[in-house]
Amino acid sequence: DGESVVSAQYLEKGQKVAKPADLVLAGYDFMGWNTEKEATEGIEVVEELTEDVTYYAIWKKQINLTK
Repeated sequence: DGESVVSAQYLEKGQKVAKPADLVLAGYDFMGWNTEKEATEGIEVVEELTEDVTYYAIWKKQINLTK
């Protein structure tokens, strides 16, 4: 269907986050990951966490200009 699936990561203290590959969603550009659900740009994924974190995929709708 042209869309990416990312599995959740459950880590113990001291384990590192594995940054997922860039995602694909038809009609959208993948802008990166962010801890803010409504963000408009991605941030650096922190590999060593000190607290529970949820990363959200950030998308920008593609605009098709036609004559």
